[in-house]
Amino acid sequence: MYTIYFNYQSFFTVASLCYQTSVSARRVVLDGFLTYNSSATVCSCSLTSTQNTSVSFTSLNSLQPNFAGCDSSIRVQNKGTIFIIECFVTGTIAMSPSEAATLRFERPIFGCSSNYCMLLTPGKSYMQNK
Repeated sequence: MYTIYFNYQSFFTVASLCYQTSVSARRVVLDGFLTYNSSATVCSCSLTSTQNTSVSFTSLNSLQPNFAGCDSSIRVQNKGTIFIIECFVTGTIAMSPSEAATLRFERPIFGCSSNYCMLLTPGKSYMQNK
C-alpha cells in the first residue's frame, strides 16, 4: 500500500501504480505503464487531501488501454462512493481531510493492458480557497 497526498504547494508529480511510492502535489499523475514488470496481480494505494474537494480522474494525453476487454481495472472508493475504471479513465470522487480514498488495481497474471496514465486533479472547491 502506498499513499498519494494532495499537497497544495507543489504543482505536479508522478506516482507509479503498484510500486512503493509516496507523492505529494497539487496534481498527481498515476502511471500504470510499469505494472507489466510487476508480479503483483492486485495492489492498492490511498489518496488523501488536506481540503474538502472533489478529485477528477482523467487520462493524461489519452494514455489509457482505450479498448473494451483490457482485463484490468482500478476500483476507487471513498466512504459509500465507488466507481471502477475499466480500460477508459473517467470519474470523480469527493474528498475530505479526515478520510482517505482507496484505489485498488486488479489484473490477471497474463494478457492484460494496464497502460493507465491518469491525472488526478482537485476540483473547484480547492481553486476557490486558493
